[in-house]
Amino acid sequence: MEKILSNFHTCSATTLLLLLLILPAQPLRSGVDPVIILGTFNSMDNVCLMKKIFKGQPSPATINFDSVDPINYARAFTEDGQKKSGKISMSLVQGAIGSNSISLQISETASKSVFKSNAFVEIRCMGAIIPVPVPQN
Repeated sequence: MEKILSNFHTCSATTLLLLLLILPAQPLRSGVDPVIILGTFNSMDNVCLMKKIFKGQPSPATINFDSVDPINYARAFTEDGQKKSGKISMSLVQGAIGSNSISLQISETASKSVFKSNAFVEIRCMGAIIPVPVPQN
């Protein structure tokens, strides 16, 4: 404990003052909304579907999606993630990650009958493999 206090004395009064002024201004949570994820994100995958579920729509909402390419990733998030009423859940009803067909059910938590904020669902499919030409010497 003495070692910590001795290091504290080396801190300048200006730095301490800046810390006290800046830290309270930071929000208690980051601006990142709570996100529900199925699968693994890969930057090479293509966005196959981006669906918006509007505030006031009946909950739950079911999204059915068929693709020619395998579905690798799905995520759902709310627009108003900082509000307590913006909590959602997502479940896989039919199909599977890695298949060409998927059915997702998105619902407002706490058994609400309508969505209290806008929600978004993003589905990503396997990206096309583009052959890279190899120069011939």
